Amino acid sequence: MYYILTRMEFVISFLLAALATWLIVFVPPYEKWVYEKTPAVSQEDIENERHRFPIGYKAGEGIPVARTYDEMRTDEQGLIYFTMEISSNQLIPTGIYTKVEEDGIGEYETNKRKVALYRNRYIYAQFYILTLEDGKKIPILLNDNEMELKKDTVLKLPICQLDARYGLDGYYYYERDCDRSIVENLYGLDNYRRFINAIKDYANGEEMKKFRSNQTTAAIIVFLVVLFGGVTLLFLISKAMGKNNK
Repeated sequence: MYYILTRMEFVISFLLAALATWLIVFVPPYEKWVYEKTPAVSQEDIENERHRFPIGYKAGEGIPVARTYDEMRTDEQGLIYFTMEISSNQLIPTGIYTKVEEDGIGEYETNKRKVALYRNRYIYAQFYILTLEDGKKIPILLNDNEMELKKDTVLKLPICQLDARYGLDGYYYYERDCDRSIVENLYGLDNYRRFINAIKDYANGEEMKKFRSNQTTAAIIVFLVVLFGGVTLLFLISKAMGKNNK
């Protein structure tokens, strides 16, 4: 009986430690808090190459505000970095996610449970359909863990840039073996080959790498502390109950 009771104590403590670790280390919106504390990147930072990879970082002074597709590019310079101020009502979620870290770019996922489970290791961004002020529609890739997307919320987007690699059309072409024009017909898009990327560089930046490293360390520490504490507490309780039974 003593051996069985000890094994049960350990199993209970293990499950409690795993649950506590999940609730403490992975459930709170840490990605949002890290994003909010990360310094904004200005146009001067980009021009002076103090920040060479700014997509996904908070937009600082001088970053152009785009409202239409034409304002996202110039004839002289091609694609530009820009930000946007939009209403959450302009966004339609597609339920299609993609992993945006360098070791997983191009991997798509539509199972929200898997996305929720894997988000403790990777950043999954979702494709939304954004309706611009001129009525045109375009896909946009956002990390909805970083911003409030409640109804009637006004959002200032991070630094964005038009992108053509691993977009929404890639999901239908490579994952569904369909003609890419299905994206245009399905969502009523005016330009389906390009999308607005609002996460890429930040997801692979030093801030997120440091956060992931600290998160892993914290998970190990919390798990071991709760496991040891649980085993000790249950052992003391069982020992006290044993004395009382005598």
